[in-house]
Amino acid sequence: MGCQICGCLFIHSREDNLNQCLKCYWIEDLSLKSDDEISLLNNYSINQYKKIVEKYPLIDKLDDEHFLVSTVDPDNIPLAFHHDLHGYQGCYGVVDKNWEVIIEPKFLFPMEKYGDKFLVCKGKMWHQSEKWDNYPTQLEHNKGKYWTEKENWGIIDINEKEYIPCMYDELECLNISWDDDDNISGDIFVARTIIDELEYKQTSKVLDINNNQLILDELTDVDYAIENNQLVVFKGIDKRGFYVDETYFSGVYDFELKKMIIEPNKYKNIEIITRNLFIISDDPENLSYGTIINNEEKVIGEEKIWCLVFNIDNCLFKGETMDGKYYIFKIIGDQIVDKKELTKKEYSNY
Repeated sequence: MGCQICGCLFIHSREDNLNQCLKCYWIEDLSLKSDDEISLLNNYSINQYKKIVEKYPLIDKLDDEHFLVSTVDPDNIPLAFHHDLHGYQGCYGVVDKNWEVIIEPKFLFPMEKYGDKFLVCKGKMWHQSEKWDNYPTQLEHNKGKYWTEKENWGIIDINEKEYIPCMYDELECLNISWDDDDNISGDIFVARTIIDELEYKQTSKVLDINNNQLILDELTDVDYAIENNQLVVFKGIDKRGFYVDETYFSGVYDFELKKMIIEPNKYKNIEIITRNLFIISDDPENLSYGTIINNEEKVIGEEKIWCLVFNIDNCLFKGETMDGKYYIFKIIGDQIVDKKELTKKEYSNY
């Protein structure tokens, strides 16, 4: 029996879609997001189409000129342990609209395209190994599943020239953005080297897309993203809050000024509210935030009362205090003015 939608005889191999061909499965699943992709596949006969999907069981649009392909279906290489990219593992490369190979499929995870460059992960291809079956020992589902010995992240161009060398355990974009067509852009990355995963020991560098180191200080980690051209940085603690040194500190780097405006040697926690305005805590026993300060580290209003503060518009802010009260207020200079208490519902509506 053929596909219940288009009638072709090439049936999708996944058990939950035995009555659909792969093309119709993609369209129904919204994996193909544009008419261009659908019409492209419609240019091929069933036999040609079958050869394409047999060679590349996973195909997705990368941009208007290129497709991301994998020669391995992620469902056929179940990972043995938790991974942020679990479900995306494969053997990835790039083909053009004519299905000509531009980058040979050999990367462990999907490639992200930043302008004319790609974030990629090299490493030993997925394999089964008995030595990993009992690591960690409590994870029985590890047995017989797949691992890779090493993940080496970096930035390459279409000719596979390395810009950020493929040598880092993790590489993440800190200023990622999307346009109306869901194309991504970004040019500043954090590159992490894991020293001891179980002890949360690592070092981090902040690099531009051409491998220039932007922050020269020795860092353990940085926050998830650049906000208002500023970035919270960490020494002795990672962004998730796991510390390797009880004397850990947080600071703030300004990319416009190209310098650390709050040195990581005083405050335990820092959160950016808006440019040059922060909530800080210097109490290691209380990881909640507390005091509003500016970029000159001058205290704004009362100390150690805030747990959340949001910028609504220009000098207008709303905040929740440590005792569970809600306020709207303005910050003029280094003063809090026009402070008004709100109900929780009023606070939520701002």
